Amino acid sequence: MLGIVAGSGILPIIIAKAMTERGAVVVSACHRGETDPGLADQVREFTWVKAGQLGKIIKFFRSHKVTEVVFAGGIQRPNLLRGFWPDFTAIAVMARAGSVQDDKLLREIALEFERNGMQVLAPHIVLPELLTPAGFCVGELSAQQREDALLGWRAASALGELDVGQTAIVHRGMVIALEGIEGTDSCISRAGELCGAGFTVVKRAKPQQDSRLDLPTIGDTTIDTLLTAKAGALVIHAGSSLMLNPLEIERKARAGKLVIRSVHDIAELS
Repeated sequence: MLGIVAGSGILPIIIAKAMTERGAVVVSACHRGETDPGLADQVREFTWVKAGQLGKIIKFFRSHKVTEVVFAGGIQRPNLLRGFWPDFTAIAVMARAGSVQDDKLLREIALEFERNGMQVLAPHIVLPELLTPAGFCVGELSAQQREDALLGWRAASALGELDVGQTAIVHRGMVIALEGIEGTDSCISRAGELCGAGFTVVKRAKPQQDSRLDLPTIGDTTIDTLLTAKAGALVIHAGSSLMLNPLEIERKARAGKLVIRSVHDIAELS
């Protein structure tokens, strides 16, 4: 039995639909104000929870004999500030984590599921095709875009070490925007307002990333945001990020003349 801890976006639906088609029994805990209600049509059973109701999720999963858990989709950080309802289980987990930073807290949450007899799996372990492949390429980086990507990769790495975000945006040798609590899409939109067309976006996993939790994710809606903001290039972390709807990503990127390159490390940009 697979349990999905569902946040925003289409990833929960992609996983639920694919696993159900492969014969798995899937149930889901859906976050109010985040999870697409359409997920209910793809799972055997579901329950709605508020952010912070960890004990309710665990109780629901145990009642359905869930043995494997996958986290799919994020919770918008501003929403956590405005509507966080920690139950006793969540409060205990936060106390053990000693931090509200993403990495420490998510690892402690995963441990709580494991203490209750459930194995936490990465989305790409459940569906290997979600992992961003090496060598994914649309168009070619210009010399300037390559230089900007090198700087962006280093900036995103430093940002990740601080457990702040996963995205850095560079234009003509200048760091324009770094992802904070607002999330990737808002960071991209802000960069477009600041510098206009042609900037380079780098999204990579944090150096200390737990691959089961909060991997960088790119979907075709991300491409829509990039095109609206008039980005010139996107560099993503091959093997350490998720790519949703790659065919649609490629189609939209080619139509909008957006360059995309997936790389394992900075050496591939040199």
